[in-house]
Amino acid sequence: MLNPRRTLTLSFAVLLFSGMACSPATPNAAPTDSAPDPASPTAAPSPEPTIPQAPQTAVNPEPSTTPVTANTKITTTGLGPVQVGMTIAAAEAATGQSFAQRASGGEEYGCLYYTIEGFEDVSVMVTDGTIARVEVLAAGMTTLSGAQVGDSAERIRNLYPGQIESEPHEYVPSGEYLIFVPQEEASQDYRVIFETDDTGTVTMIRAGRLPEVGYIEGCV
Repeated sequence: MLNPRRTLTLSFAVLLFSGMACSPATPNAAPTDSAPDPASPTAAPSPEPTIPQAPQTAVNPEPSTTPVTANTKITTTGLGPVQVGMTIAAAEAATGQSFAQRASGGEEYGCLYYTIEGFEDVSVMVTDGTIARVEVLAAGMTTLSGAQVGDSAERIRNLYPGQIESEPHEYVPSGEYLIFVPQEEASQDYRVIFETDDTGTVTMIRAGRLPEVGYIEGCV
């Protein structure tokens, strides 16, 4: 006769063994791609490299100037950058050179003379606050056609055929005022005058607007 307690123990052992036989062979399966491990940290994207920028500095360019030089040309309207109608301040700004006032004899009625820095033989006449004419007293600076102090009256006439009018010099016997008259309509109020001595040699060139360019004694 079987012992009931032994029968129960045997039945329990059979049941336990059957359960173990049905368990999967690999209890710790690897996770799939569709189910990432939430514990794994997500890699942050690499930051873009920062390129240092040079500081932006406001640049104020120096105003351009055109100094008067020995090569500056005499024209009907002035001397290179020094133009009839400019104030002295504007002429200084245009050339970058200083203009020094000198005695003119006409200060009381606003006729003034200035010399240009570095050019004692060049004078600028000012009337009513603006430049009226320029005067060149030495060789070196030329007109656009090449005329200069020291040239002969004959050469001046040859350089400007049909455009020279002549008047006798007020104070020099046999001297002349050789007056260049421009052909352009816009330049009819301007002249270039070549003063000659009694040998017919140019001693001064003056250029500018009428009537000042024709003043024989300057501001006096």
